[in-house]
Amino acid sequence: MATWLSSCALSLLLLQLSLQPSPLHTTDSLTANQQLSGDQKLISQNGNFALGFFQPAAETSSGKWYIGIWCNKIPEQTVVWVANREKPVSDPLLSSLTVSDDGNLVLLLNHSKSPLWSTNIKNNTAASSTVVALLGNGNLVVRHEANTSAVLWQSFDDFTDTWLPGNKLSRNKKTGIIKRMISWKDRGDPAQRMFSIQLDPNGSLQYILQWNRSVVYWTTGNWINNRFSGVPKMSPLNPYPSSRFMFQFVDNDEEAYFTYNIKDDALIFTRTIIDVSCFRLWYGHRHNKHGQILSRNQNPSAVFMVCVGNTAHVVRMMRHHAVASRTSVRITQTTGN
Repeated sequence: MATWLSSCALSLLLLQLSLQPSPLHTTDSLTANQQLSGDQKLISQNGNFALGFFQPAAETSSGKWYIGIWCNKIPEQTVVWVANREKPVSDPLLSSLTVSDDGNLVLLLNHSKSPLWSTNIKNNTAASSTVVALLGNGNLVVRHEANTSAVLWQSFDDFTDTWLPGNKLSRNKKTGIIKRMISWKDRGDPAQRMFSIQLDPNGSLQYILQWNRSVVYWTTGNWINNRFSGVPKMSPLNPYPSSRFMFQFVDNDEEAYFTYNIKDDALIFTRTIIDVSCFRLWYGHRHNKHGQILSRNQNPSAVFMVCVGNTAHVVRMMRHHAVASRTSVRITQTTGN
């Protein structure tokens, strides 16, 4: 009798283990029978980006953890996308990122069946063959294993505060959907703050910076002659940054969007970020130096930002209200390995 009970217990244990997602080894993808938890990561094939659980550098003792994507080759924490920005978890070892039975990428807490965060894909007819992959451009995609070109969901459509090269901050003319970047609440909290940037919903070919999604406090000016009229340093006659970036604005019957790409091989990392109350272009370089890409004068009663160069790898922006009337956006170049 005891032998029979022991045999049953062993069988039940083996069955339970077989139903658990398999452990994840370092890779760029996640399949339906795998999960990511603790300090496990996805790393893009080119090594430029990583995805996993992280704590904001300014709040490492807060007990709040997030699923995010960061630059894998820059020593200072450089987060470019956050999944659960409004709903942190307290312990990554008790949380997991996995593909659910319906083919969604979900964040689960304590193996709960109710996700804390989900990609919310509807009618995935091939859920069992769904694959999640972190691409070399920093885009996290959910797609079918047999047809990798059929993207079901991508982080490039779910902006947080960062605009990576090749991505489109667009306005869909058919559906009316407008993508927007929304700043972090502060350096230690990726929850949405009051500052955002998006294409003008009224149809003009310019981006607007808003407070509380209602008060416009700056615009880029319309796209004219291959540049935004309010950003003179985008002129092709300006060797900086025209020698380092390719700018493109697309306006057709389906959508309107601006995008940019890198053409300087010395750049190791580039992103455009809205930070508290500032919109700026930032990139990593093989040599340390500073350059200004955008500056503007404004009413002293409006939002004022001060840029402080950090000898590490980033320019910090701080909010002020009435001390001065000049706003500048700087580019910081950093040393690559």
